[in-house]
Amino acid sequence: VEESLDVESEFTGYDRTEQDSPVTYAKDNTIALAETPFYVESGGQVSDTGQIIVNGESYTVEDTRKIGNAILHVVSEQVNADFVGVNAHAVVDALRRKHIQANHTVTHLLHEALRRVLGDHVKQSGSVVRPDMLRFDFPHFERVTDAQLGDIETMVNDKIREYIPVQTAELEIEQAREIPHVKMFFGDKYGDRVRVVTVDPEFSVEFCGGTHVSNTSEIGLFKFVSEGSVAAGIRRVEAVTGVGTQKFVTGLQQRISEQENAHEELLKEIQQLKKSLADAEVAGQSGNVAALAQGAKEVKGVKVVAHRVHGMDMNQLKQLGDELRNALGEQGIGLLVTDSEGKVQIACVATDGVKKVLPAGKLVGIAAKKVGGGGGGKPHMATAGGKNVEAIPQLIEEFPTMVHEFLEG
Repeated sequence: VEESLDVESEFTGYDRTEQDSPVTYAKDNTIALAETPFYVESGGQVSDTGQIIVNGESYTVEDTRKIGNAILHVVSEQVNADFVGVNAHAVVDALRRKHIQANHTVTHLLHEALRRVLGDHVKQSGSVVRPDMLRFDFPHFERVTDAQLGDIETMVNDKIREYIPVQTAELEIEQAREIPHVKMFFGDKYGDRVRVVTVDPEFSVEFCGGTHVSNTSEIGLFKFVSEGSVAAGIRRVEAVTGVGTQKFVTGLQQRISEQENAHEELLKEIQQLKKSLADAEVAGQSGNVAALAQGAKEVKGVKVVAHRVHGMDMNQLKQLGDELRNALGEQGIGLLVTDSEGKVQIACVATDGVKKVLPAGKLVGIAAKKVGGGGGGKPHMATAGGKNVEAIPQLIEEFPTMVHEFLEG
Protein backbone atom coordinates (compact mmCIF):
# COMPACT_ATOMS: atom_id res chain seq x y z
CA VAL A 1 0.00 0.00 0.00
CA GLU A 2 1.32 3.46 -0.89
CA GLU A 3 2.62 5.53 2.03
CA SER A 4 0.21 8.31 1.09
CA LEU A 5 -2.97 8.38 -0.95
CA ASP A 6 -4.67 11.31 -2.63
CA VAL A 7 -8.03 10.43 -1.05
CA GLU A 8 -9.67 11.22 2.27
CA SER A 9 -12.01 9.18 4.46
CA GLU A 10 -14.45 10.46 7.06
CA PHE A 11 -15.07 8.20 10.07
CA THR A 12 -18.82 8.01 10.76
CA GLY A 13 -18.79 5.13 13.24
CA TYR A 14 -19.41 6.99 16.47
CA ASP A 15 -23.17 6.70 15.98
CA ARG A 16 -23.58 3.98 13.36
CA THR A 17 -22.27 0.61 12.22
CA GLU A 18 -23.47 0.78 8.60
CA GLN A 19 -22.75 3.31 5.86
CA ASP A 20 -23.39 3.76 2.14
CA SER A 21 -20.47 5.49 0.47
CA PRO A 22 -18.65 5.64 -2.89
CA VAL A 23 -15.38 3.74 -3.26
CA THR A 24 -12.46 6.17 -3.60
CA TYR A 25 -9.61 3.64 -3.86
CA ALA A 26 -9.39 -0.07 -4.67
CA LYS A 27 -6.24 -2.09 -5.23
CA ASP A 28 -5.08 -5.63 -4.45
CA ASN A 29 -6.94 -6.39 -1.21
CA THR A 30 -7.61 -2.85 0.03
CA ILE A 31 -10.62 -0.57 -0.33
CA ALA A 32 -11.07 3.06 0.74
CA LEU A 33 -14.43 4.80 1.06
CA ALA A 34 -15.33 8.48 1.27
CA GLU A 35 -17.21 7.71 4.51
CA THR A 36 -16.79 4.65 6.70
CA PRO A 37 -18.15 3.34 10.03
CA PHE A 38 -15.02 1.14 10.50
CA TYR A 39 -12.82 2.19 13.42
CA VAL A 40 -9.05 2.18 12.87
CA GLU A 41 -6.95 0.82 15.76
CA SER A 42 -5.97 3.71 18.00
CA GLY A 43 -5.55 4.46 21.69
CA GLY A 44 -5.52 0.74 22.48
CA GLN A 45 -8.88 0.01 20.82
CA VAL A 46 -8.53 -2.59 18.07
CA SER A 47 -9.86 -2.11 14.54
CA ASP A 48 -13.36 -3.10 13.51
CA THR A 49 -14.08 -6.05 11.24
CA GLY A 50 -17.11 -6.71 9.04
CA GLN A 51 -18.19 -6.59 5.39
CA ILE A 52 -18.09 -4.21 2.44
CA ILE A 53 -20.60 -4.96 -0.31
CA VAL A 54 -19.74 -3.75 -3.82
CA ASN A 55 -21.77 -4.60 -6.92
CA GLY A 56 -23.65 -7.24 -4.92
CA GLU A 57 -20.45 -9.02 -3.85
CA SER A 58 -19.42 -9.14 -0.18
CA TYR A 59 -15.80 -8.52 0.84
CA THR A 60 -14.65 -9.52 4.33
CA VAL A 61 -12.93 -6.69 6.21
CA GLU A 62 -10.18 -8.22 8.35
CA ASP A 63 -8.41 -5.01 9.40
CA THR A 64 -8.30 -1.26 8.83
CA ARG A 65 -5.34 1.08 8.49
CA LYS A 66 -4.86 4.84 8.34
CA ILE A 67 -2.70 6.02 5.43
CA GLY A 68 -2.51 9.80 5.37
CA ASN A 69 -6.12 10.98 5.50
CA ALA A 70 -7.46 7.75 4.05
CA ILE A 71 -8.91 4.79 5.95
CA LEU A 72 -8.01 1.58 4.13
CA HIS A 73 -10.10 -1.54 4.65
CA VAL A 74 -7.99 -4.69 4.31
CA VAL A 75 -10.20 -7.39 2.81
CA SER A 76 -9.61 -11.10 2.38
CA GLU A 77 -10.52 -11.08 -1.31
CA GLN A 78 -8.88 -9.46 -4.35
CA VAL A 79 -10.61 -6.24 -5.40
CA ASN A 80 -11.06 -4.53 -8.76
CA ALA A 81 -9.73 -1.05 -9.57
CA ASP A 82 -12.99 -0.45 -11.48
CA PHE A 83 -14.73 -0.25 -8.07
CA VAL A 84 -13.67 3.41 -7.77
CA GLY A 85 -16.79 5.57 -8.00
CA VAL A 86 -19.15 2.67 -7.31
CA ASN A 87 -21.43 3.04 -4.29
CA ALA A 88 -20.60 0.49 -1.57
CA HIS A 89 -22.36 -0.61 1.59
CA ALA A 90 -20.09 -0.96 4.64
CA VAL A 91 -21.28 -3.10 7.58
CA VAL A 92 -19.32 -3.32 10.82
CA ASP A 93 -19.62 -6.51 12.89
CA ALA A 94 -21.98 -4.80 15.35
CA LEU A 95 -21.90 -7.47 18.06
CA ARG A 96 -18.08 -7.48 18.08
CA ARG A 97 -18.08 -3.65 18.22
CA LYS A 98 -20.52 -3.81 21.15
CA HIS A 99 -18.13 -6.03 23.11
CA ILE A 100 -15.18 -3.76 22.25
CA GLN A 101 -17.10 -0.69 23.40
CA ALA A 102 -18.01 -2.34 26.69
CA ASN A 103 -14.35 -3.09 27.34
CA HIS A 104 -13.30 0.42 26.32
CA THR A 105 -15.78 2.24 28.54
CA VAL A 106 -14.95 0.01 31.51
CA THR A 107 -11.26 0.86 30.97
CA HIS A 108 -12.13 4.47 31.82
CA LEU A 109 -13.94 3.34 34.98
CA LEU A 110 -10.98 1.09 35.88
CA HIS A 111 -8.52 3.98 35.45
CA GLU A 112 -10.33 6.10 38.04
CA ALA A 113 -10.96 3.18 40.41
CA LEU A 114 -7.23 2.33 40.37
CA ARG A 115 -6.39 5.93 41.27
CA ARG A 116 -8.89 6.03 44.13
CA VAL A 117 -7.72 2.75 45.65
CA LEU A 118 -3.97 2.85 44.91
CA GLY A 119 -3.25 6.60 44.68
CA ASP A 120 -2.96 9.54 42.29
CA HIS A 121 0.37 8.28 40.94
CA VAL A 122 -1.59 5.77 38.81
CA LYS A 123 -1.70 6.92 35.20
CA GLN A 124 -2.35 4.89 32.08
CA SER A 125 0.92 3.81 30.49
CA GLY A 126 -0.57 1.44 27.93
CA SER A 127 -3.80 -0.37 27.15
CA VAL A 128 -5.38 -2.90 24.81
CA VAL A 129 -9.12 -3.03 24.21
CA ARG A 130 -10.40 -6.11 22.37
CA PRO A 131 -13.84 -7.74 22.13
CA ASP A 132 -12.81 -10.58 24.47
CA MET A 133 -10.70 -8.74 27.07
CA LEU A 134 -9.02 -5.52 28.17
CA ARG A 135 -5.49 -4.83 29.40
CA PHE A 136 -4.31 -1.82 31.39
CA ASP A 137 -0.71 -0.89 32.36
CA PHE A 138 0.11 1.66 35.06
CA PRO A 139 2.98 2.74 37.35
CA HIS A 140 2.95 1.11 40.79
CA PHE A 141 5.87 -0.23 42.80
CA GLU A 142 4.34 -3.25 44.49
CA ARG A 143 1.90 -6.05 43.83
CA VAL A 144 -1.75 -5.04 43.95
CA THR A 145 -3.18 -7.13 46.77
CA ASP A 146 -6.25 -9.32 46.42
CA ALA A 147 -8.10 -7.02 48.82
CA GLN A 148 -7.25 -3.98 46.70
CA LEU A 149 -8.27 -5.77 43.51
CA GLY A 150 -11.57 -6.64 45.21
CA ASP A 151 -12.14 -3.00 46.18
CA ILE A 152 -11.37 -1.82 42.63
CA GLU A 153 -13.61 -4.48 41.10
CA THR A 154 -16.47 -3.53 43.42
CA MET A 155 -16.09 0.17 42.65
CA VAL A 156 -16.20 -0.47 38.89
CA ASN A 157 -19.22 -2.78 39.12
CA ASP A 158 -21.05 -0.30 41.36
CA LYS A 159 -20.62 2.34 38.64
CA ILE A 160 -21.83 -0.09 35.98
CA ARG A 161 -24.98 -0.79 38.00
CA GLU A 162 -25.74 2.93 38.35
CA TYR A 163 -26.88 2.88 34.66
CA ILE A 164 -24.88 6.03 33.93
CA PRO A 165 -25.36 7.60 30.48
CA VAL A 166 -22.00 7.88 28.71
CA GLN A 167 -21.64 11.35 27.22
CA THR A 168 -19.24 12.45 24.49
CA ALA A 169 -18.50 15.98 23.35
CA GLU A 170 -16.14 17.48 20.81
CA LEU A 171 -14.51 20.59 22.27
CA GLU A 172 -11.73 23.07 21.60
CA ILE A 173 -8.68 21.67 23.35
CA GLU A 174 -8.20 24.70 25.60
CA GLN A 175 -11.83 24.45 26.70
CA ALA A 176 -11.47 20.70 27.30
CA ARG A 177 -8.34 21.18 29.42
CA GLU A 178 -10.36 23.35 31.81
CA ILE A 179 -12.77 20.53 32.73
CA PRO A 180 -12.18 19.52 36.38
CA HIS A 181 -10.26 16.24 36.84
CA VAL A 182 -10.05 15.58 33.09
CA LYS A 183 -7.55 12.85 32.12
CA MET A 184 -5.43 12.87 28.97
CA PHE A 185 -4.07 9.60 27.59
CA PHE A 186 -0.35 9.01 27.64
CA GLY A 187 1.73 9.93 24.59
CA ASP A 188 -1.22 11.18 22.55
CA LYS A 189 -0.83 14.20 20.30
CA TYR A 190 -3.96 16.32 20.34
CA GLY A 191 -5.23 18.65 17.65
CA ASP A 192 -7.19 21.87 18.08
CA ARG A 193 -10.35 19.91 18.87
CA VAL A 194 -10.69 16.78 21.02
CA ARG A 195 -13.38 14.31 22.02
CA VAL A 196 -14.14 14.19 25.73
CA VAL A 197 -15.86 11.09 27.19
CA THR A 198 -17.70 11.56 30.50
CA VAL A 199 -18.93 8.71 32.69
CA ASP A 200 -20.29 10.67 35.66
CA PRO A 201 -18.59 14.10 35.83
CA GLU A 202 -17.59 13.32 39.43
CA PHE A 203 -15.91 10.04 38.49
CA SER A 204 -14.43 9.75 34.99
CA VAL A 205 -13.76 12.43 32.35
CA GLU A 206 -11.12 11.63 29.70
CA PHE A 207 -9.85 12.73 26.32
CA CYS A 208 -10.61 9.78 24.04
CA GLY A 209 -11.16 9.23 20.32
CA GLY A 210 -12.55 5.71 20.69
CA THR A 211 -16.08 4.36 20.61
CA HIS A 212 -18.11 3.71 23.76
CA VAL A 213 -21.37 2.28 25.06
CA SER A 214 -24.27 4.70 25.49
CA ASN A 215 -24.96 3.57 29.07
CA THR A 216 -22.81 1.73 31.62
CA SER A 217 -25.54 -0.91 32.01
CA GLU A 218 -24.46 -2.29 28.60
CA ILE A 219 -21.12 -3.38 30.10
CA GLY A 220 -22.71 -6.14 32.18
CA LEU A 221 -20.18 -7.44 34.71
CA PHE A 222 -16.49 -6.55 35.21
CA LYS A 223 -14.03 -9.19 36.44
CA PHE A 224 -10.23 -9.17 36.88
CA VAL A 225 -8.48 -12.23 35.46
CA SER A 226 -4.82 -11.36 36.19
CA GLU A 227 -2.42 -8.87 37.80
CA GLY A 228 1.36 -8.81 37.43
CA SER A 229 4.54 -6.93 36.60
CA VAL A 230 5.59 -6.19 33.00
CA ALA A 231 8.54 -3.85 33.68
CA ALA A 232 10.29 -2.14 36.58
CA GLY A 233 7.62 -0.16 38.42
CA ILE A 234 4.90 -1.03 35.88
CA ARG A 235 1.97 -3.30 36.74
CA ARG A 236 -0.52 -4.83 34.35
CA VAL A 237 -4.09 -5.94 34.98
CA GLU A 238 -6.24 -7.91 32.57
CA ALA A 239 -10.01 -8.14 32.85
CA VAL A 240 -13.17 -9.21 31.07
CA THR A 241 -16.76 -7.97 30.78
CA GLY A 242 -20.08 -9.38 29.59
CA VAL A 243 -19.56 -12.38 27.31
CA GLY A 244 -15.89 -12.45 28.28
CA THR A 245 -16.96 -12.95 31.90
CA GLN A 246 -19.18 -15.84 30.82
CA LYS A 247 -16.25 -17.48 29.03
CA PHE A 248 -14.08 -16.94 32.10
CA VAL A 249 -16.68 -18.72 34.22
CA THR A 250 -16.77 -21.58 31.70
CA GLY A 251 -12.99 -21.82 31.93
CA LEU A 252 -13.23 -22.12 35.70
CA GLN A 253 -15.77 -24.90 35.28
CA GLN A 254 -13.44 -26.77 32.94
CA ARG A 255 -10.62 -26.47 35.45
CA ILE A 256 -12.88 -27.99 38.10
CA SER A 257 -13.76 -30.95 35.88
CA GLU A 258 -10.05 -31.57 35.27
CA GLN A 259 -9.17 -31.53 38.95
CA GLU A 260 -10.48 -34.34 41.12
CA ASN A 261 -9.84 -32.42 44.31
CA ALA A 262 -11.32 -29.07 43.28
CA HIS A 263 -11.51 -26.54 46.09
CA GLU A 264 -14.93 -25.69 47.48
CA GLU A 265 -14.08 -21.98 47.33
CA LEU A 266 -13.66 -22.22 43.55
CA LEU A 267 -17.12 -23.72 43.23
CA LYS A 268 -18.51 -20.95 45.38
CA GLU A 269 -16.82 -18.32 43.18
CA ILE A 270 -18.33 -19.87 40.05
CA GLN A 271 -21.82 -19.81 41.53
CA GLN A 272 -21.39 -16.22 42.66
CA LEU A 273 -20.11 -15.23 39.24
CA LYS A 274 -22.99 -17.03 37.52
CA LYS A 275 -25.52 -15.21 39.66
CA SER A 276 -23.76 -11.87 39.16
CA LEU A 277 -23.59 -12.47 35.42
CA ALA A 278 -27.29 -13.38 35.21
CA ASP A 279 -28.23 -10.32 37.27
CA ALA A 280 -25.97 -8.12 35.16
CA GLU A 281 -27.45 -9.39 31.89
CA VAL A 282 -31.00 -8.63 33.06
CA ALA A 283 -29.92 -5.28 34.54
CA GLY A 284 -28.12 -4.33 31.35
CA GLN A 285 -31.18 -5.04 29.23
CA SER A 286 -33.48 -3.42 31.80
CA GLY A 287 -31.65 -0.17 31.24
CA ASN A 288 -32.87 -0.31 27.61
CA VAL A 289 -36.54 -1.12 28.34
CA ALA A 290 -37.66 2.51 28.41
CA ALA A 291 -35.90 3.14 25.10
CA LEU A 292 -37.53 0.06 23.56
CA ALA A 293 -40.99 1.23 24.66
CA GLN A 294 -40.31 4.76 23.39
CA GLY A 295 -39.22 3.38 20.01
CA ALA A 296 -42.28 1.14 19.61
CA LYS A 297 -44.03 0.99 16.23
CA GLU A 298 -47.73 1.91 16.28
CA VAL A 299 -50.15 -0.55 14.68
CA LYS A 300 -53.79 0.55 14.77
CA GLY A 301 -53.19 2.47 17.99
CA VAL A 302 -51.20 -0.34 19.63
CA LYS A 303 -47.53 0.08 20.53
CA VAL A 304 -45.59 -2.90 19.14
CA VAL A 305 -42.04 -3.82 20.17
CA ALA A 306 -40.04 -6.72 18.74
CA HIS A 307 -36.48 -7.04 19.99
CA ARG A 308 -33.66 -9.58 20.05
CA VAL A 309 -31.59 -9.96 23.23
CA HIS A 310 -28.49 -11.99 23.90
CA GLY A 311 -27.27 -14.17 26.75
CA MET A 312 -30.59 -14.80 28.52
CA ASP A 313 -32.50 -17.89 29.58
CA MET A 314 -36.31 -18.12 29.55
CA ASN A 315 -36.72 -16.95 33.16
CA GLN A 316 -34.65 -13.83 32.44
CA LEU A 317 -36.57 -13.28 29.19
CA LYS A 318 -39.90 -13.41 31.07
CA GLN A 319 -38.55 -11.05 33.73
CA LEU A 320 -37.53 -8.58 31.03
CA GLY A 321 -40.94 -9.09 29.39
CA ASP A 322 -42.69 -8.04 32.61
CA GLU A 323 -40.66 -4.84 32.67
CA LEU A 324 -41.44 -4.15 29.01
CA ARG A 325 -45.14 -4.78 29.64
CA ASN A 326 -45.14 -2.15 32.39
CA ALA A 327 -43.21 0.32 30.22
CA LEU A 328 -45.69 0.00 27.30
CA GLY A 329 -48.60 1.42 29.29
CA GLU A 330 -52.17 0.34 28.44
CA GLN A 331 -52.01 -0.39 24.70
CA GLY A 332 -48.92 -2.44 23.92
CA ILE A 333 -47.53 -5.74 22.64
CA GLY A 334 -43.95 -6.88 23.19
CA LEU A 335 -41.99 -9.74 21.64
CA LEU A 336 -38.56 -10.64 23.04
CA VAL A 337 -36.44 -13.25 21.27
CA THR A 338 -33.14 -14.89 22.21
CA ASP A 339 -31.18 -17.94 21.16
CA SER A 340 -28.97 -20.39 23.00
CA GLU A 341 -27.17 -23.51 21.77
CA GLY A 342 -29.00 -23.43 18.43
CA LYS A 343 -32.50 -23.04 19.88
CA VAL A 344 -34.85 -20.04 19.77
CA GLN A 345 -36.72 -18.84 22.85
CA ILE A 346 -39.57 -16.31 22.69
CA ALA A 347 -41.54 -14.37 25.28
CA CYS A 348 -44.62 -12.36 24.28
CA VAL A 349 -46.42 -9.87 26.54
CA ALA A 350 -49.69 -7.97 26.16
CA THR A 351 -50.80 -5.05 28.32
CA ASP A 352 -54.16 -5.10 30.10
CA GLY A 353 -55.74 -2.80 27.52
CA VAL A 354 -55.16 -5.17 24.60
CA LYS A 355 -54.77 -8.67 26.03
CA LYS A 356 -58.38 -9.61 25.15
CA VAL A 357 -58.14 -8.63 21.47
CA LEU A 358 -54.43 -9.45 21.15
CA PRO A 359 -53.82 -12.36 23.54
CA ALA A 360 -50.13 -13.10 23.98
CA GLY A 361 -50.85 -16.85 23.98
CA LYS A 362 -52.12 -16.76 20.41
CA LEU A 363 -49.63 -14.22 19.09
CA VAL A 364 -46.65 -16.18 20.38
CA GLY A 365 -47.88 -19.27 18.56
CA ILE A 366 -48.05 -17.35 15.27
CA ALA A 367 -44.60 -15.90 15.88
CA ALA A 368 -43.10 -19.27 16.77
CA LYS A 369 -44.12 -20.75 13.41
CA LYS A 370 -41.68 -18.33 11.77
CA VAL A 371 -38.79 -20.00 13.60
CA GLY A 372 -40.00 -23.58 13.21
CA GLY A 373 -41.64 -24.00 16.60
CA GLY A 374 -44.68 -23.43 18.73
CA GLY A 375 -45.90 -22.34 22.11
CA GLY A 376 -48.61 -20.60 24.08
CA GLY A 377 -49.66 -19.26 27.42
CA LYS A 378 -51.83 -16.70 29.14
CA PRO A 379 -53.30 -13.58 27.49
CA HIS A 380 -50.82 -11.26 29.23
CA MET A 381 -47.69 -13.45 29.00
CA ALA A 382 -46.78 -16.42 26.82
CA THR A 383 -43.68 -18.28 25.75
CA ALA A 384 -42.55 -20.38 22.81
CA GLY A 385 -39.55 -22.12 21.31
CA GLY A 386 -38.18 -22.84 17.88
CA LYS A 387 -35.30 -24.37 15.94
CA ASN A 388 -34.50 -21.88 13.16
CA VAL A 389 -32.10 -19.30 14.65
CA GLU A 390 -31.42 -17.81 11.20
CA ALA A 391 -35.08 -16.74 10.93
CA ILE A 392 -34.93 -14.49 14.02
CA PRO A 393 -34.17 -11.22 12.12
CA GLN A 394 -37.11 -11.88 9.77
CA LEU A 395 -39.40 -12.58 12.73
CA ILE A 396 -38.37 -9.31 14.41
CA GLU A 397 -39.01 -7.38 11.18
CA GLU A 398 -42.38 -9.02 10.41
CA PHE A 399 -43.92 -9.08 13.90
CA PRO A 400 -45.71 -5.67 13.56
CA THR A 401 -47.29 -7.00 10.35
CA MET A 402 -48.42 -10.13 12.21
CA VAL A 403 -50.11 -7.94 14.80
CA HIS A 404 -51.81 -5.91 12.06
CA GLU A 405 -53.08 -9.05 10.30
CA PHE A 406 -54.35 -10.47 13.60
CA LEU A 407 -56.33 -7.28 14.27
CA GLU A 408 -57.73 -7.36 10.73
CA GLY A 409 -59.00 -10.86 11.52
